Amino acid sequence: MKSERTQHQELARKLIETCQLAQAEPLVRALYQDTQNTFGEDSLEHAQSLVNLGNWHEGKGDFGASETLLKQAVQTIRRHNETRKHNAQLADALHQLGGTYCQQGKLAEAQAVYQEAQTLYTQPENAAQIALLLNDLGSTYSEQPEKALEYYEQSSALHEKLFGMEYRYTALAYTNAAAIYRRQGHLAEAQSILEHTTQIQQRCSGDHILTAVALSELAATYDEQGNHQQAETLYNQAADMITRVFGKEHVNYGRILARLAYHHYLLNDFDTTLNMLHQSLEIFIETFDEDHAAVRNTIQNIVTVMMASGKEEFKMKRSRKK
Repeated sequence: MKSERTQHQELARKLIETCQLAQAEPLVRALYQDTQNTFGEDSLEHAQSLVNLGNWHEGKGDFGASETLLKQAVQTIRRHNETRKHNAQLADALHQLGGTYCQQGKLAEAQAVYQEAQTLYTQPENAAQIALLLNDLGSTYSEQPEKALEYYEQSSALHEKLFGMEYRYTALAYTNAAAIYRRQGHLAEAQSILEHTTQIQQRCSGDHILTAVALSELAATYDEQGNHQQAETLYNQAADMITRVFGKEHVNYGRILARLAYHHYLLNDFDTTLNMLHQSLEIFIETFDEDHAAVRNTIQNIVTVMMASGKEEFKMKRSRKK
């Protein structure tokens, strides 16, 4: 029978996974203090609290704090894993750390910890973790779409085998595969998949980042097909959802603004494009280091739009405000 503390750890993880961050905060902080006081900082129990607190910080967009906490958890579990008895717990902590690395654009570091986690998930009961890990490995190959697609297709097939289609992570893996199909020019196939995965996420996840991602990927597909009105409707739905879940200062809101900006660029609405890019840039600067790809790409996009629209006067006004 699971202890009350273990049940609370599992509840905290579920709240974070379902983007209920406000509800999760008092629980993860209480568990952190409880395990630190009861078992000490160098304990497996406290390592689990570190993982949950690190995941909570990642959900809030505080990736520096998340990385610090998850690294500490990994180090603690390693010290207790000489007999490899705790491989699954170590793999889980590494998997979570890889997610934080990905968010910060540290893709090589993410690949390394994901691959180590893959070697540690050796038991049949780890199949669900392996399925999600395959999806997350795919995300580290953003510059190698064929390689990314291999992982997404493996992940979607394994998720479907384990859980069927009506499952948020099955839908996520198919959404990611469809995004690659769109990049390859297979727009009809991408649209068909994304229409299904969006509906699945709406049923399984509700107001959630995974639903917003599916909506925005479908919107991007409509944009590429020239169906801009439908694309804008979906982008706005995604933006409204992210606002409800995370607020307008969160990195996820910056990302959807950047996508909406590109949509308006396609419509030659350069004023709206620039305003959205500047808003997203402010969020990215608050979230990431200045050399992060999101910061660099957004600055370059602002310059590109200014050059395309002849907005030198606008550029000068923005410069004086700094």
